[in-house]
Amino acid sequence: MTVLHYSTDPYNRCALYGAALAVTGLQNVATMVHAPQGCAVSASAAYSYQNVDYTKKLIACSKLCETDIVTGGEIRLSYTLKQIAQAYNADLIAVLAGCAPEIIGDDILSVTQEVEAEVGVPVLALTVGGFRGSEVVGIDIALQTLVEKLASPCERENGPSVNVIAPFASANPGWMADLAWVKTVLQELGVAVNAVLCSQTPLSDVEQTGCADANILLSHTAGHPVCRFMETEFDIPYILRDIPLPIGLHCTRKWVEALGEYFGKEKKAEEIVERGETRIVDTLKLRFLPIHWFHEHPTSIVGDFTLSIGLLDFITRELEMDPQLVCIRKANQDAKPILESVVKELCISPKIVYDADIATVRAALEEVSPMSCFGSLIEKHLCRNMGIKVVYRLFNPVDRVDYFDYPYMGYDGLLKILEFTVSNWRSSATEGFR
Repeated sequence: MTVLHYSTDPYNRCALYGAALAVTGLQNVATMVHAPQGCAVSASAAYSYQNVDYTKKLIACSKLCETDIVTGGEIRLSYTLKQIAQAYNADLIAVLAGCAPEIIGDDILSVTQEVEAEVGVPVLALTVGGFRGSEVVGIDIALQTLVEKLASPCERENGPSVNVIAPFASANPGWMADLAWVKTVLQELGVAVNAVLCSQTPLSDVEQTGCADANILLSHTAGHPVCRFMETEFDIPYILRDIPLPIGLHCTRKWVEALGEYFGKEKKAEEIVERGETRIVDTLKLRFLPIHWFHEHPTSIVGDFTLSIGLLDFITRELEMDPQLVCIRKANQDAKPILESVVKELCISPKIVYDADIATVRAALEEVSPMSCFGSLIEKHLCRNMGIKVVYRLFNPVDRVDYFDYPYMGYDGLLKILEFTVSNWRSSATEGFR
């Protein structure tokens, strides 16, 4: 048997895909992939993740070939852009330049500026070759470039409002339900959503992002740079940055209360929390919750910061499990202190692996030997030959076929996580654990 000592990382797609995720969340924006045509497949997949009607995709590719790699792709880029401007009545054309044009030195910015002046359609130039990094890098490049190009500071009026940043940068394939829950909480607190970057977002909302009173980031993985940029350039505070996202009972209470405190709506926030927690209790009274299955059960988490931090708190505090390993993919410096503060508060000491790829996850699982794992289809296959019988498949990178959005955040999200956990236990723990 071949022993895996290294790997490319199937957890993360490339920067071009991340940029595509961001721009396909904008309404009536055409996406042009300046690269060989295979890269356009990745960008096209982003439309699905953003729940865009596949019959209404506005996407094209310059289809660089061997000749272009030798002679340069700028002529093909210019030609394709002009064709798009004629064929699509788009409000903006986003150019995603892949690895090949970066390597051969195409001057993407100059060409897009020339075409923009000629055709009268704004063009967003994004140099996002895959070697720049993972999809997180692409998301950050796209969001900041978008705001720099279209937004500006403006007067704030008509009550408090927030920008909601990077809700799609999550391992939850049903992230739109998370966004909907957050919008509901904000509405109950009397806080308007100024703009969402990006989910079915018109360009007029992007232009108004400088008018918000605060930014809320719905990811611990991506979006930090654009929040810091708007804090510096537009004087928009980046709030709730030091606490876990609302995953699980305790973290949801903490997040809602912090939001209420910031906007002076403490009483209303407490009402939201009490109503949500009462609903959880009333629901579980009517359902079987085999808490004894989980008490002091040695487990592990393999996921991204966005979901893993709150999940760690939830399974430790509420399910009384014993997390022995946390493997974080796409780790960044902004979220590490949040995870470390949760670990300290819970008085636990799991092994933590940052920037985990397949090889390091496998090695860590073999070292720790937990009895279960919160992860994805990848972990299911890894664990199959390691005697780890239970894998709670909460996370997405590869096994996404979902026709309904479901939350992980808030109180409905807590019930969904419980449902997954109990169902996966029953289906995979054929021998059971004591």
